[in-house]
Amino acid sequence: MKYPEGIAAQPAALATSLASLQLPSYKGGLIALVGIGASEHAAQGAATAWRAAGLQAVAIPASSPPVAAALTLLISESGRSTEVLAHNPSSRTIALTNFPDSPLAAAADEVILLNSGPDSPAYTTGYTATLQALGVLGDHWSATTSATAFGGGGRGGEGSLPASAKINSAGAADAESASAGGTSTRAAASAHGTAAAAPSASTAPGASTAPSASTAPGASTVPSASTAPGASTAPSASTGPGASNALASGVTPSVSAASFGDTDVSVSPFDWTALPALVSSALAAPLGAASAFLDEARLVDVVASGVSVATAGEGGLLLRESGRLHTAVHETRNYLHGPMEILDRETTCLLIGDGREVQLACDVREYGTKVVLVTTREVESSEGLVVIKVPKASNGLAQAVLEMVVVQRLGWEVARKRGLQVDGFRHRQSDTKVS
Repeated sequence: MKYPEGIAAQPAALATSLASLQLPSYKGGLIALVGIGASEHAAQGAATAWRAAGLQAVAIPASSPPVAAALTLLISESGRSTEVLAHNPSSRTIALTNFPDSPLAAAADEVILLNSGPDSPAYTTGYTATLQALGVLGDHWSATTSATAFGGGGRGGEGSLPASAKINSAGAADAESASAGGTSTRAAASAHGTAAAAPSASTAPGASTAPSASTAPGASTVPSASTAPGASTAPSASTGPGASNALASGVTPSVSAASFGDTDVSVSPFDWTALPALVSSALAAPLGAASAFLDEARLVDVVASGVSVATAGEGGLLLRESGRLHTAVHETRNYLHGPMEILDRETTCLLIGDGREVQLACDVREYGTKVVLVTTREVESSEGLVVIKVPKASNGLAQAVLEMVVVQRLGWEVARKRGLQVDGFRHRQSDTKVS
């Protein structure tokens, strides 16, 4: 799948993946989320969201030693990442992957299959489906999903999931019991192959709003703002000299205790079946001069906080892979303590979030640095500041999906300006994937 095709395919891929998710049980204790590359960024965002929801969770780079946890979630879309496979915890293990016949699926005690379909060389569908799966799993395990979120009854039980998403409890209790005694038994093989059949694109929830796949190959933009769902309500991204030179009234936050925490963490109930339509709206949001700001920069600082650290990490990586931009990734509060001293007129700041990031956008623009702000807030674009407004989701990981599709589009626009196809890696290493 080509990169622009992957971007456009995400509403349908997310709907298909959601409808087929099977969720294992969890009986408490520390959860270690393990990944490398894009999967590590997803793990970091999920660990932040899960802790806010009351779960004990930490993100661990796959290249680091295992921690003493009750459960280890091994995340790899391909199921072939060398470092994830080499991570050998003594706890019960669950693999989150897109491939049932992968080495990771064979090695783990249990498997959660994404069933998100093909992906592009620079991850699109697989990454956002991973975020969605982690969001649904966190909701289930923390019982924060409302009884009506999926039209079912009860909180955190099987009735609160989509009709086709099943709790994979077969063998889970035995695996936990055995793990507590120092050994681990593999869940029944049927746990790997009993996912509900993925719905067709015409019947998947939200699929009717997905961009047409027929327009994706070779498309010059992803997708057209004039035809994509939600385009009529998308905000203007004016960046001309005549634009307002101030942020919209009342949007600059005061510094308070809340400013120092995970400002993008949200644990409110969320209807995951609504995500594909929200993604379609994010795919239609005007980008203004944002890609030009990035393309012209000597360095792009990507900055976010809370769950959105996943977007900053993966966004910085993806902009390197797609547009071959020089990027640096920072957590928002940490950025204020020295890293921003490098800012000048040859640097662009890509700020993602609704909290301190909004005030920071105003400050940085005054230094003469160009700014791209991805936010749900009502903020006006002005000279040197492009605001890309995305829909608001009541779940931090769902919000990270919406932010990420915007960064994917920016990567593609920069790549097009530079004549890049984003069709693979120039410097692929032979020891990062197993066959």
